[in-house]
Amino acid sequence: MADVDTRMESDIQISQMYIRKQNYYSERRIFRYVTPFDLRSDLIANMRKMAATQRSGHPWGRMSDDEMFRSAKLYNRDYVTGEEGFNLAAVLLLGKDDVISSVCPAYVTDAIVQRNDVDRYDDRLMARTNLFDSYEHLVDFVQRNLPDRFALDSGKRTSPRDIIARELVSNSLMHREYSSPVIARIVMDRESIRTINASRSFFEGRMRLGDFTSMPKNPIIADVFVQTGLAEKLGSGLHNLIKASELYTGREPEFSDGDLFRAMVPTAVGYDASEATQRSHDAAKRPTVEPSYHERLAQIIDDELQRHTIITAPQIARISGFDVRTVRAFLNRLVDQGELAVEGRTRGRRYRRM
Repeated sequence: MADVDTRMESDIQISQMYIRKQNYYSERRIFRYVTPFDLRSDLIANMRKMAATQRSGHPWGRMSDDEMFRSAKLYNRDYVTGEEGFNLAAVLLLGKDDVISSVCPAYVTDAIVQRNDVDRYDDRLMARTNLFDSYEHLVDFVQRNLPDRFALDSGKRTSPRDIIARELVSNSLMHREYSSPVIARIVMDRESIRTINASRSFFEGRMRLGDFTSMPKNPIIADVFVQTGLAEKLGSGLHNLIKASELYTGREPEFSDGDLFRAMVPTAVGYDASEATQRSHDAAKRPTVEPSYHERLAQIIDDELQRHTIITAPQIARISGFDVRTVRAFLNRLVDQGELAVEGRTRGRRYRRM
């Protein structure tokens, strides 16, 4: 992982330095020959509906498409060159997939799960579509691959997992430098969920609340996310992630900015986020000997059956951190081998010793 990060930083160092010096927002780049026919009408209607749902009487609700484009700054004029038209933000938010791949060929979010197969992946999603659909697909992917632990916030049942998923995904999509060839990644392993993406940084190093001023990397995209309810006001994302992380594991996340923006949220109880970087360096230098996931699951199941006479797949998934489908398949294998008996059907199945 350290070698990969080093190559990524080397690839973008020159282009990122140029972008910072030019004080230029790449999302504002105008594409003169992009027309309304290159945008998806259903996304335009959905953007208007989401804004109206988010705030009663939102002006986008009564605007024409052209008026909404200009209000959202998706159609604008470059007062240096005199060019006028749809910009990169408009294409990324509302464009058809072939148009997006044409104007921004490096755009993709690679989301992977590496718990059992750390050399490859257990599950993967490559999101190359518009930002609205990418947000929905990526949030769903993260939620499916993280256990939903019980938590109370001010006496009310809440889902810190869902908050972590939404905030990490929206942050990755809103604050990415889209002119960079670096592939944005969401990596979920046994101990944490991490996001890595190219950044147009105004601040370099470890980020701590109170020590820096929030500045949007893509103010047009960020504003659309806020207006449609996919994100809250600027700067609230880190606060929400810290609070959700503490509810989820009792640990704080880590953030750092530079040519790459990195966010790390612990997902395993007892995980020390400050040691993650050193562990990744050590893993690259020497092999580690760990029990296979079969052995670890078998041990957890045995421990739980000693405490309880009956167990369920979701119960074991919450304790182990494995996907519930993986756990269910393993339990059914033990049933086939005659080690466990099963009661009920499908999702309501319960398991006990023979």
